[in-house]
Amino acid sequence: MRALRNPRWHFSSALVTALRAGSVATDASPGEIVGLDMDPFLNAQDPCTRYAPSAVRRMGKNFLVDVVGTGGCDPHRVPDVSVLVAFRGATPVFINFLYPKPANDDLLGLLARLAADRAKHPGPTDPMTRQLTARPRL
Repeated sequence: MRALRNPRWHFSSALVTALRAGSVATDASPGEIVGLDMDPFLNAQDPCTRYAPSAVRRMGKNFLVDVVGTGGCDPHRVPDVSVLVAFRGATPVFINFLYPKPANDDLLGLLARLAADRAKHPGPTDPMTRQLTARPRL
């Protein structure tokens, strides 16, 4: 995931771990949807041309930044995504991405549910399934 490698952006370790696990599962399962099928940072499959913060609220020691897309998309009444940001010293760190539409959800929760689904229903490209279904050596 390109965003995780960008030195200008900092993500919490929980978010990095969950995103990488989803990315590895997706790469290991071509043709299957086992991970995210949308842009998790913009909450979009067909992104708008431009995104900008529309409001910032303090939440304890953290901040919640509402982000709205414009251009090339229908006008929005609610933010596309709200980003939970913490500061580690002077460095802003992305903690989670909250999705107000279609159903109140968040990135960490979504990634956890996807991981649980993969654990319950391993696909044919899952290493454990390959091991269990491999033909015995003669």
